[in-house]
Formats: sequence, structure tokens, C-alpha cells
Amino acid sequence: MHKINLLPKEILISQYEKRFRLLCISAVILLLVLSALVVAAINNSIEVLEKEIHMAQTEIFGMRTNIDGGYIQELLLNIEKRQNFYMAAENNKTVYYGVLNDIISFVPEEVNIVSISLSETNKLKINGYSPSLGYIAVYMDELKSLDDVVEVNLGFAQLTDAGHWDGVSGDYRFELNILLKKGR
Repeated sequence: MHKINLLPKEILISQYEKRFRLLCISAVILLLVLSALVVAAINNSIEVLEKEIHMAQTEIFGMRTNIDGGYIQELLLNIEKRQNFYMAAENNKTVYYGVLNDIISFVPEEVNIVSISLSETNKLKINGYSPSLGYIAVYMDELKSLDDVVEVNLGFAQLTDAGHWDGVSGDYRFELNILLKKGR
């Protein structure tokens, strides 16, 4: 069945115009509310920026008065103290890369190094295995010839029971203590 519209065309047009006016009025009100919110947000951000500018101006004024009052002399003394500290630290440094590279390059084929550790007192500790005490002695003599080494001591040399420890073959387990120079 067909729906028949019994309302005259003029009434339908007036209803459509009323709805359209209502929609336009609500859109205008919404735009006014949104524009009011945007204006309020802009005013708030302007106030915040004005406060930050005022704080920056007071800090700049304070710095200017401190500069005139001997602040520069205090700053220069502080910089000089820092430079002296860094220069002293630079003179007492020890560069371990070159020393470790030299120590590793002197290891004979018969000697197996397990670990190299460093103590706070510029001492290196080398743990390893060798089939003979003679190879350990040769390695110690080669280490003594390095420029950065002050002395080399044998911590211990121990004959192993099974000849294998941690999967490394060798009959003697040893430890070498190496004292390094300071201030390189």
C-alpha cells in the first residue's frame, strides 16, 4: 500500500524551513561557544607567556647585577679549579688498551690464558694454564720487557690433578700479578 501525503505542500515547506532555521541557530550558537573557548584559551596562554617573560627579565637583571658585583671573578676561579682537577686526572690516568694488547700478543702458544682482571691499585692478574713451568717463566720475562710494566710476580703455580680444568688443557695452573706504571 502506498503512503499518501495528505499535508499540503506549503505546510511541508514551512516545517522544512523551521527545521533548517533551528539547525542554523544551533550551529551559530555552537560556533559562538567554541569561539569563546578559543578566546579564553588564547588569553590564558598570553598570561602564562607574560609571566615567563617577566621571570626571564628578572633573572637577566639579577645576572647583570651579579656580573657587576664580582661574579666573573668567582666564575673564573671555579673554571680554573676544574681545569686543574682535569689536568691532574689526566696525568694520573692509565690507558689499559695498549697494555692489554701487548700482554695478549706476548702469550706463547703453549700457554692458555683463562682470565685477566684488574684491581684498583693498577695491578693486573692473569690466570691461565701451561704444560710446563718453563713456558710460564718465558712469558714472565717477556712481560717484564714491556714499557708500562713495573714488575711481574708469580702468584702461584699449581700442578693440576687431571690436567684439565674448565675444558682447558694444561698441567700447571698459574697466576701472574703485574704492577703497571701510573701517570702514562
